Amino acid sequence: MLKKRFATASQLDGVIDLERLHSGPSNSIERDARRFFDLTFPSEEVHALLRALSRRFEEKPSEGTILAQAVKGLGKSHTLLLAYHLFKNPSEAQAWMTKLGYKWSPPADTIVLVHKFTDRSVPKDALWLLLGDALGKTWNEKRAPNPEELFAATGKRHLILIFDELERGIQGIVNEQRRIQNLNFLQMLSEAANRDPRITLIAAIYDGTVEPGATLRRTPRVELRFRKTEDRASIVRHRLFENAGSYDREAARTLIQSAYAAPDVQTLCPFSR
Repeated sequence: MLKKRFATASQLDGVIDLERLHSGPSNSIERDARRFFDLTFPSEEVHALLRALSRRFEEKPSEGTILAQAVKGLGKSHTLLLAYHLFKNPSEAQAWMTKLGYKWSPPADTIVLVHKFTDRSVPKDALWLLLGDALGKTWNEKRAPNPEELFAATGKRHLILIFDELERGIQGIVNEQRRIQNLNFLQMLSEAANRDPRITLIAAIYDGTVEPGATLRRTPRVELRFRKTEDRASIVRHRLFENAGSYDREAARTLIQSAYAAPDVQTLCPFSR
Protein backbone atom coordinates (compact mmCIF):
# COMPACT_ATOMS: atom_id res chain seq x y z
CA MET A 1 0.00 0.00 0.00
CA LEU A 2 0.98 3.64 0.27
CA LYS A 3 4.21 4.36 2.13
CA LYS A 4 4.39 7.63 4.06
CA ARG A 5 7.41 9.87 3.48
CA PHE A 6 7.20 11.51 6.91
CA ALA A 7 6.33 10.30 10.38
CA THR A 8 4.54 13.54 11.28
CA ALA A 9 2.99 16.44 9.40
CA SER A 10 5.54 18.83 10.97
CA GLN A 11 8.25 17.23 8.82
CA LEU A 12 6.47 18.13 5.60
CA ASP A 13 8.08 21.08 3.83
CA GLY A 14 5.73 23.96 3.18
CA VAL A 15 5.80 26.77 0.64
CA ILE A 16 8.92 27.11 -1.50
CA ASP A 17 10.78 30.36 -0.88
CA LEU A 18 13.70 31.20 -3.17
CA GLU A 19 15.08 33.65 -0.61
CA ARG A 20 16.12 30.65 1.49
CA LEU A 21 18.82 29.97 -1.10
CA HIS A 22 20.52 33.11 0.24
CA SER A 23 19.51 33.32 3.88
CA GLY A 24 17.61 30.17 4.84
CA PRO A 25 18.76 27.29 7.05
CA SER A 26 21.26 24.87 5.55
CA ASN A 27 18.83 21.95 5.89
CA SER A 28 15.96 23.63 4.03
CA ILE A 29 14.50 21.87 1.00
CA GLU A 30 15.52 24.81 -1.18
CA ARG A 31 19.21 23.98 -0.56
CA ASP A 32 18.95 20.20 -0.73
CA ALA A 33 18.92 19.25 -4.42
CA ARG A 34 18.48 15.52 -3.90
CA ARG A 35 15.54 15.91 -1.54
CA PHE A 36 14.03 18.61 -3.75
CA PHE A 37 14.14 16.42 -6.87
CA ASP A 38 12.69 13.50 -4.92
CA LEU A 39 9.73 15.62 -3.78
CA THR A 40 9.09 17.17 -7.20
CA PHE A 41 6.11 15.68 -9.02
CA PRO A 42 6.50 15.76 -12.84
CA SER A 43 3.45 17.91 -13.52
CA GLU A 44 2.47 19.30 -16.91
CA GLU A 45 4.40 22.50 -16.20
CA VAL A 46 7.46 20.60 -14.98
CA HIS A 47 7.50 18.58 -18.21
CA ALA A 48 7.14 21.79 -20.25
CA LEU A 49 10.12 23.32 -18.42
CA LEU A 50 12.24 20.19 -18.88
CA ARG A 51 11.43 19.99 -22.60
CA ALA A 52 12.32 23.64 -23.08
CA LEU A 53 15.62 23.51 -21.18
CA SER A 54 16.59 20.14 -22.65
CA ARG A 55 16.18 21.59 -26.17
CA ARG A 56 17.80 24.86 -25.19
CA PHE A 57 21.37 23.57 -25.28
CA GLU A 58 21.15 21.29 -28.28
CA GLU A 59 22.35 22.25 -31.75
CA LYS A 60 19.14 24.16 -32.48
CA PRO A 61 18.44 26.33 -29.42
CA SER A 62 14.79 26.92 -28.51
CA GLU A 63 13.13 29.93 -26.94
CA GLY A 64 15.31 31.69 -24.39
CA THR A 65 12.51 33.16 -22.27
CA ILE A 66 10.35 31.05 -19.96
CA LEU A 67 7.43 32.70 -18.18
CA ALA A 68 5.73 31.06 -15.20
CA GLN A 69 2.39 32.85 -15.06
CA ALA A 70 -0.27 32.18 -12.41
CA VAL A 71 -1.80 33.50 -9.20
CA LYS A 72 -0.03 32.89 -5.92
CA GLY A 73 0.26 29.35 -4.61
CA LEU A 74 0.12 27.28 -7.81
CA GLY A 75 3.81 26.36 -8.07
CA LYS A 76 5.66 29.18 -9.83
CA SER A 77 8.44 29.39 -7.23
CA HIS A 78 8.82 25.60 -7.18
CA THR A 79 9.31 25.66 -10.94
CA LEU A 80 11.93 28.40 -10.69
CA LEU A 81 13.76 26.48 -7.96
CA LEU A 82 13.71 23.42 -10.21
CA ALA A 83 15.48 25.43 -12.92
CA TYR A 84 18.06 26.56 -10.36
CA HIS A 85 18.92 23.01 -9.28
CA LEU A 86 19.07 21.77 -12.87
CA PHE A 87 22.01 24.11 -13.45
CA LYS A 88 23.61 24.26 -10.02
CA ASN A 89 23.48 20.52 -9.30
CA PRO A 90 23.87 18.87 -12.73
CA SER A 91 24.80 15.38 -11.49
CA GLU A 92 21.64 15.02 -9.37
CA ALA A 93 19.67 16.73 -12.11
CA GLN A 94 20.93 14.40 -14.83
CA ALA A 95 19.91 11.28 -12.89
CA TRP A 96 16.45 12.71 -12.27
CA MET A 97 16.03 13.91 -15.87
CA THR A 98 17.13 10.53 -17.24
CA LYS A 99 14.52 8.80 -15.11
CA LEU A 100 11.89 11.04 -16.71
CA GLY A 101 13.21 10.38 -20.22
CA TYR A 102 15.06 13.64 -20.93
CA LYS A 103 18.59 14.37 -22.06
CA TRP A 104 20.40 16.93 -19.94
CA SER A 105 23.71 18.41 -21.01
CA PRO A 106 23.88 21.92 -19.57
CA PRO A 107 26.94 24.07 -20.22
CA ALA A 108 29.54 23.82 -17.48
CA ASP A 109 30.35 27.52 -17.41
CA THR A 110 27.07 28.87 -16.06
CA ILE A 111 26.37 31.86 -13.85
CA VAL A 112 23.01 31.36 -12.15
CA LEU A 113 21.49 34.58 -10.84
CA VAL A 114 18.45 34.10 -8.59
CA HIS A 115 16.62 37.20 -7.43
CA LYS A 116 13.35 37.44 -5.51
CA PHE A 117 12.23 41.02 -5.94
CA THR A 118 10.00 41.17 -2.86
CA ASP A 119 12.91 40.26 -0.58
CA ARG A 120 15.87 42.01 -2.18
CA SER A 121 16.13 45.42 -3.78
CA VAL A 122 17.82 46.18 -7.08
CA PRO A 123 20.89 48.46 -6.93
CA LYS A 124 19.74 51.99 -7.73
CA ASP A 125 16.58 50.61 -9.39
CA ALA A 126 18.69 49.47 -12.34
CA LEU A 127 18.30 45.81 -13.27
CA TRP A 128 21.45 45.90 -15.41
CA LEU A 129 23.54 46.72 -12.32
CA LEU A 130 22.32 43.47 -10.77
CA LEU A 131 23.53 41.56 -13.84
CA GLY A 132 26.76 43.51 -13.85
CA ASP A 133 27.51 42.40 -10.29
CA ALA A 134 26.97 38.75 -11.30
CA LEU A 135 29.23 39.14 -14.33
CA GLY A 136 31.92 41.15 -12.55
CA LYS A 137 31.25 44.16 -14.73
CA THR A 138 30.64 47.79 -13.71
CA TRP A 139 28.08 49.53 -15.90
CA ASN A 140 26.81 53.09 -15.92
CA GLU A 141 23.81 53.35 -13.58
CA LYS A 142 22.16 55.86 -15.92
CA ARG A 143 22.45 53.83 -19.12
CA ALA A 144 21.69 50.17 -19.68
CA PRO A 145 24.23 48.15 -21.72
CA ASN A 146 23.40 47.26 -25.30
CA PRO A 147 23.47 43.64 -26.53
CA GLU A 148 27.09 43.87 -27.67
CA GLU A 149 28.19 45.09 -24.26
CA LEU A 150 26.13 42.42 -22.53
CA PHE A 151 27.62 39.57 -24.54
CA ALA A 152 31.12 41.01 -24.24
CA ALA A 153 30.74 40.86 -20.44
CA THR A 154 29.25 37.36 -20.63
CA GLY A 155 32.06 36.02 -22.81
CA LYS A 156 31.90 32.24 -23.22
CA ARG A 157 29.88 31.84 -20.05
CA HIS A 158 26.13 31.22 -19.88
CA LEU A 159 24.00 33.57 -17.80
CA ILE A 160 20.89 31.95 -16.31
CA LEU A 161 18.51 34.58 -14.92
CA ILE A 162 15.85 33.35 -12.49
CA PHE A 163 13.53 36.17 -11.40
CA ASP A 164 10.79 35.58 -8.82
CA GLU A 165 8.11 38.20 -8.12
CA LEU A 166 9.41 40.18 -11.11
CA GLU A 167 6.09 42.03 -11.40
CA ARG A 168 6.44 43.45 -7.90
CA GLY A 169 10.00 44.53 -8.59
CA ILE A 170 9.20 46.51 -11.72
CA GLN A 171 5.95 47.98 -10.40
CA GLY A 172 7.76 49.08 -7.26
CA ILE A 173 9.99 51.48 -9.20
CA VAL A 174 8.44 54.88 -8.45
CA ASN A 175 10.26 56.92 -11.08
CA GLU A 176 8.44 56.39 -14.37
CA GLN A 177 11.47 57.07 -16.54
CA ARG A 178 13.50 54.53 -14.54
CA ARG A 179 10.69 51.99 -14.82
CA ILE A 180 10.62 52.39 -18.60
CA GLN A 181 14.42 51.95 -18.72
CA ASN A 182 14.06 48.65 -16.88
CA LEU A 183 11.26 47.47 -19.16
CA ASN A 184 13.36 48.32 -22.21
CA PHE A 185 16.27 46.37 -20.71
CA LEU A 186 14.01 43.39 -20.03
CA GLN A 187 12.85 43.42 -23.64
CA MET A 188 16.48 43.56 -24.80
CA LEU A 189 17.27 40.60 -22.53
CA SER A 190 14.41 38.49 -23.88
CA GLU A 191 15.32 39.28 -27.48
CA ALA A 192 18.99 38.55 -26.81
CA ALA A 193 18.02 35.24 -25.16
CA ASN A 194 16.22 34.19 -28.33
CA ARG A 195 19.24 35.00 -30.44
CA ASP A 196 21.94 33.44 -28.29
CA PRO A 197 21.83 30.53 -25.78
CA ARG A 198 24.33 32.31 -23.54
CA ILE A 199 21.38 34.19 -22.02
CA THR A 200 18.38 32.33 -20.57
CA LEU A 201 15.61 34.22 -18.75
CA ILE A 202 13.15 32.42 -16.46
CA ALA A 203 10.65 34.67 -14.68
CA ALA A 204 7.54 34.35 -12.51
CA ILE A 205 4.68 36.81 -13.00
CA TYR A 206 1.02 37.00 -12.03
CA ASP A 207 -0.54 38.55 -15.14
CA GLY A 208 0.91 38.62 -18.62
CA THR A 209 -1.35 41.45 -19.74
CA VAL A 210 0.35 44.01 -17.49
CA GLU A 211 3.99 45.01 -17.17
CA PRO A 212 6.50 43.47 -17.15
CA GLY A 213 4.67 40.41 -18.50
CA ALA A 214 3.29 42.37 -21.45
CA THR A 215 6.83 43.30 -22.48
CA LEU A 216 8.24 39.79 -22.08
CA ARG A 217 5.39 38.29 -24.11
CA ARG A 218 6.36 40.32 -27.17
CA THR A 219 9.07 37.81 -28.03
CA PRO A 220 8.82 34.03 -28.62
CA ARG A 221 8.75 32.30 -25.23
CA VAL A 222 7.63 29.22 -23.32
CA GLU A 223 4.65 29.89 -21.06
CA LEU A 224 3.82 27.83 -17.97
CA ARG A 225 0.21 28.48 -16.91
CA PHE A 226 -0.50 25.88 -14.16
CA ARG A 227 -4.04 25.17 -15.38
CA LYS A 228 -4.24 21.38 -15.00
CA THR A 229 -6.20 20.91 -11.78
CA GLU A 230 -5.61 17.13 -11.73
CA ASP A 231 -1.90 17.79 -11.16
CA ARG A 232 -2.60 19.52 -7.85
CA ALA A 233 -3.95 16.35 -6.20
CA SER A 234 -1.08 14.33 -7.68
CA ILE A 235 1.44 16.80 -6.26
CA VAL A 236 -0.03 16.40 -2.76
CA ARG A 237 0.02 12.59 -3.00
CA HIS A 238 3.61 12.67 -4.27
CA ARG A 239 4.68 14.86 -1.35
CA LEU A 240 2.98 12.61 1.20
CA PHE A 241 3.81 9.14 -0.11
CA GLU A 242 7.01 7.66 -1.51
CA ASN A 243 5.18 5.26 -3.83
CA ALA A 244 2.32 7.52 -4.88
CA GLY A 245 2.96 6.73 -8.53
CA SER A 246 3.51 3.00 -8.24
CA TYR A 247 1.26 1.57 -5.51
CA ASP A 248 -1.28 -1.17 -6.30
CA ARG A 249 -4.35 0.90 -7.08
CA GLU A 250 -6.61 -2.12 -7.52
CA ALA A 251 -5.70 -3.45 -4.07
CA ALA A 252 -6.30 0.00 -2.58
CA ARG A 253 -9.68 0.25 -4.32
CA THR A 254 -10.72 -3.16 -3.00
CA LEU A 255 -9.67 -2.22 0.52
CA ILE A 256 -11.63 1.05 0.41
CA GLN A 257 -14.73 -0.66 -0.94
CA SER A 258 -14.57 -3.37 1.72
CA ALA A 259 -14.14 -0.79 4.47
CA TYR A 260 -16.97 1.30 3.05
CA ALA A 261 -19.29 -1.71 3.02
CA ALA A 262 -18.58 -2.69 6.65
CA PRO A 263 -21.57 -2.28 9.02
CA ASP A 264 -19.69 -0.08 11.49
CA VAL A 265 -18.70 2.29 8.67
CA GLN A 266 -22.32 2.50 7.48
CA THR A 267 -23.37 3.32 11.04
CA LEU A 268 -20.72 5.99 11.46
CA CYS A 269 -21.38 7.49 8.03
CA PRO A 270 -25.17 8.04 7.79
CA PHE A 271 -24.75 10.29 4.74
CA SER A 272 -23.42 7.31 2.75
CA ARG A 273 -26.79 5.56 2.76
